[in-house]
Amino acid sequence: GNDVYIAYASHGNVYAATSHNGGASFSAPVQVTNESGIYYYANGAAVLNNGTAVFTASEYPEKGNNSKVTGAVPIVAFRSSNGGASWTRTVVDTLYTGATFATSSVTTVTSDGTNLLLAYSGSLAVGANGKVFVRRSTDSGATWSARIEMTTSAGGADATSVAAAGRPGLFAVTWMDKRTGAWNVWERESSDGGVTWSADSKASDATSGAAYKTAAGFGFPYGDYDMLAINYLGEAVAAMGEGDSAQINGDIWVNRK
Repeated sequence: GNDVYIAYASHGNVYAATSHNGGASFSAPVQVTNESGIYYYANGAAVLNNGTAVFTASEYPEKGNNSKVTGAVPIVAFRSSNGGASWTRTVVDTLYTGATFATSSVTTVTSDGTNLLLAYSGSLAVGANGKVFVRRSTDSGATWSARIEMTTSAGGADATSVAAAGRPGLFAVTWMDKRTGAWNVWERESSDGGVTWSADSKASDATSGAAYKTAAGFGFPYGDYDMLAINYLGEAVAAMGEGDSAQINGDIWVNRK
């Protein structure tokens, strides 16, 4: 509808600006957090049919702006039921920085209008390979279910994305891992609001078309962030960055399930 929310991080804290006239004008930004020694990566957001707004972020340990420090990474959801005038902060899970800095940086949320699905990645111990998890909420983000692991391999997962369709219960998730010895993009879907999930299928199934593409996969993620949507036919559409192992040459690829 007319409710638009924009969340962003600046100097370690999170701010949110809101519009209730379809984006024609926005409120002054509200400072949502007031913390030190951390840096938020704010990514996903959703507005429910009842007007509740939720956005999510991963909270990194920092020494100074943008320096990379290992340690715990709280997975955080912010929730507003008064049009963005104020927000409540909930730590949904706590993971850790992994084998690469990026293994926890993408935390996102989506909604089918009633239910929320939170997707996030991270490690169960500092320096371990990343995994991808989801949690669901049926009460507008007041509480969250236990985590469900999406990854089926210890290959080091990264770059999560999540999407919902316009009809109730349909969600999809993508991520990257290197179970084959090369990187690939994998996708799973749920038609019951995130309770059960399909087996994973390869979204990066092209085996040629660039020097870095082989039957095993591609050299390395090209950039950190992918996108996923579900079209009006209920088909998942994924856009992903694939490149060589040095991240020098790469392209954006698209696939539709």
